[in-house]
Amino acid sequence: MIIYSISENDVRHSFANLKRRSSYENSLWFITTHYGSLLLILAALLITASYAHSNTIEDSDAVKWFEKGRRACIEENWDFVIFAFDKAILLNPNYTEVYFYRGLVYSSLGNNDKAIADCNKAIDLDPKFAKAYLGRGVVYDKLGNYNQAIADYNKAIELNPKFAEAYVNRGNDYSDLGNYNQAIADYNKAIDLDPKFAKAYLGRGFVYDKLGNYNQAIIDYNKAIDLNPKKSETYNSRGFSYSSLGKYSRAIVDYDKSIELNPKNEPAYINRGNAYNSLGNWNQAIANYSKIIELNPKCADAYNNRAFIYLKHSDKIPGCRDAQKACELGNCNVLNAAKAKGFCH
Repeated sequence: MIIYSISENDVRHSFANLKRRSSYENSLWFITTHYGSLLLILAALLITASYAHSNTIEDSDAVKWFEKGRRACIEENWDFVIFAFDKAILLNPNYTEVYFYRGLVYSSLGNNDKAIADCNKAIDLDPKFAKAYLGRGVVYDKLGNYNQAIADYNKAIELNPKFAEAYVNRGNDYSDLGNYNQAIADYNKAIDLDPKFAKAYLGRGFVYDKLGNYNQAIIDYNKAIDLNPKKSETYNSRGFSYSSLGKYSRAIVDYDKSIELNPKNEPAYINRGNAYNSLGNWNQAIANYSKIIELNPKCADAYNNRAFIYLKHSDKIPGCRDAQKACELGNCNVLNAAKAKGFCH
């Protein structure tokens, strides 16, 4: 007999936030641009021509060091990349593009202060260098300074009205700030400029999710998957939309694919566990929450959701233990409800 019940909304209250982060690979970090990870920086560096003019021997040597840094990206030898870019700048202190790319690497390595300083220097050297504003905006996003980031994206768009990446990043910020109409307008503009820009469809789909327009969200996720079928987070987001429509079995197919592409995608395990829970498959739900705990022992939502199932089936010892652990990690919803009903002390 089930003697313990907490509403599904209570259990999943923070799940929507987890889903937001998964949709953008931890939101507005570097992956919200084409330079979103160290590997994407590598791609950008490998296709970008040198920005400096080789009018002197020093300039020529600076270009050579920049090229060495670019080649070091292939081996992901980031210490040498920084060293090579430092040498290029020492030889040519006006090498605008190197400041920009060094800033990208600094940000991806977590040194945001140096990243901003490099973007500032690139802008000082060339106030019309739109990519530098984009890069600085992304760093401000990482720091949670969305309004300052939007100001930089505005400037990037002013300098380059066809800069699709800037529209997407600004749309992401508007979405985070709850300005959904403006976010959709930015995603629409990015799609007009680049109909094959998968992240624009992904971002717009997420906003439609927030607005409760799940069918429209699925249409956008379908397009994003057509354009980039290897992105784990898009399947997770589409699965969330299917779950929101009550199509749990269909959602599980997407969560399975998301996990296949990224076996460490914690939100996909949370979502799949919730879907199994909704279908009454308690063992599978617990298995998914347990997997998250294995991957991230500090995930309060996984402990809370597992506690909910244990307590729902009167298994008080593991249920209260999990609820207590979740509370220690900052989420006391299930524990408080259980205490109110007299099941945990």
